[in-house]
Amino acid sequence: MLPDVLHLGEPATASLVVASFPGNEIGPAFREVAVVFHVADVIGPARHCPWSVVDDFTAVVLGSELFGVARSMGRIAFAVVGDSLTAALWRSGTEVLRVKAALGPVRPGGDPVYGGRVISQAESMFSVPELVERSRFGETIETTRAARASIAIEGGADDLGALAALAASDGAPGRLVELDLDLADLDPREAGETNGEERAAESVSQIVFTGLGGASVMMPLFTTLG
Repeated sequence: MLPDVLHLGEPATASLVVASFPGNEIGPAFREVAVVFHVADVIGPARHCPWSVVDDFTAVVLGSELFGVARSMGRIAFAVVGDSLTAALWRSGTEVLRVKAALGPVRPGGDPVYGGRVISQAESMFSVPELVERSRFGETIETTRAARASIAIEGGADDLGALAALAASDGAPGRLVELDLDLADLDPREAGETNGEERAAESVSQIVFTGLGGASVMMPLFTTLG
């Protein structure tokens, strides 16, 4: 699942990301499930997302064209009620992922989510897509809630990708993060900027579970433009 120039960090670690993104002037609201590998290359540690599922076609297109993330379609549920979070993913009519989490108290701020290098694939004139280091998002962490989750992963559907490489877990540590994304620092060619128009920040709710393969850094997948 990794390009030849990347290798898994030590210990081998992946983060499971379940996110809910609001609609804006660029595209409609959508939800997402992704697996992010913690990798390294000759420069140092980085993050690489080889697999993502969203529930809106516009998000599929933007993920590939703007951020080099190969996305596919699925049906996703995401809900936070009081101190509980539930999420699920269906592929080909089969439920393949279910997350139930108990949430801690709401705390202001928190550690960055988009910190670190992100390496993804970009379209190339050659037969093999090239790897690029993506510009980083500016971000403001609004609130953070510690989470403990039961994660069930089932087969029975095609193209589970990197999700199939993860193990089910009871009591996986993670966090529910609400943050604002500021895309002003992105390369205009990556962000789709036109005519100098300013881009507004976007509020994002997402649950990021770690510890599926060892101690890890939380890292969500890119979203549509705010």
